[in-house]
Amino acid sequence: MWNRGPAFDPPEVPLDGDRRWILRMAFGPEDSFREGRPSDRRPSETAPGAHLAGEIETLGLGCRIGSRFPKEHLSEIFGEASRTLVRARREAAIRETLAEETLERIAERVRPAEIAIVALKGVALLAGGWIEPGGRGLGDVDLLVREEEAPLVSTALEEIGYEPLAKAEGAYHHHLPPLMHPTLSPVELHTRVPGVRVGGEPASATRMIDGGLTRGSSLGAPVLLPVPPLLAAHAVAHTLYQERYLPNLPGFFRTIGDLLDLAGGEVPRSLVDAASPYLTSSLTPLELEGVRKLAAALSRGEIPEEGSAGRRLLDHELALAEDPEYRRTFRGRRALHALKMGGPGKLVRRILWAIRGR
Repeated sequence: MWNRGPAFDPPEVPLDGDRRWILRMAFGPEDSFREGRPSDRRPSETAPGAHLAGEIETLGLGCRIGSRFPKEHLSEIFGEASRTLVRARREAAIRETLAEETLERIAERVRPAEIAIVALKGVALLAGGWIEPGGRGLGDVDLLVREEEAPLVSTALEEIGYEPLAKAEGAYHHHLPPLMHPTLSPVELHTRVPGVRVGGEPASATRMIDGGLTRGSSLGAPVLLPVPPLLAAHAVAHTLYQERYLPNLPGFFRTIGDLLDLAGGEVPRSLVDAASPYLTSSLTPLELEGVRKLAAALSRGEIPEEGSAGRRLLDHELALAEDPEYRRTFRGRRALHALKMGGPGKLVRRILWAIRGR
């Protein structure tokens, strides 16, 4: 099945007071600083600001933390590290603005043809108003279209300056080659949502729309948004697969943030439970419990207990940040991913890349 693969086997990673504090600031309760009365201070008050900023950047949490605190309190709470947070939030805001402009241009182009487009992942959270401005890094604009309409949408995008990424031709079974533009965000046109099922079949635009699992967006027709349980299911399935083969921070941290934002900042157990029927074929119960427990613990400002499924996922993220030996264990998995997605040719290129040590 799509999401089956090697299990995570990270070493146990000790958490010092500063790192626990950073995680609490990224995911914990918001009451104190929302009211302008910040009550938390990092434990090692004498730690240099550069060290704290480096930790935040390593974990990929700068824009999320920067967007959660009132700007006037950032210096008071984070000291010199506040500049890192402000910069990260501004950079994320620029990418979000570009993604919004991209989505608007695409909507304008395909609206006369009455072709439905379902926004996915980060751009869906953005279009649905679920994330704070500047609070989430965005890359590609991921869109789901009906398979028979995908060539029409691709052609429409080429007419406004997009070009297919030639080297990605045939590399993926669930989306067309990425489309690149000189000034707008890259676009991926999906025909299916891997790891997510609707009615026992791979999730497609037709199944989602006809099944009443989409809602309108602020852009109006033709842009639709998946309902929150489906967005949550896609976030979890995509991240678990990505982290098995091509791990990269912020990984699970970004997914936990998405779950909390979709759930309105509450402990997202009910949201994960609502998403689970769409994931029954792509996650084991232990994996789903790990995501649930990690999200619940971090939303309370806590750390999952040692040995738990949630702590295993947390150790994976932390080991990626600081353990070169653990990162090296994924080289073979990258080769397996290349073989699955791109065939022998891509595998050979991946092996040569690894031999060169790049």
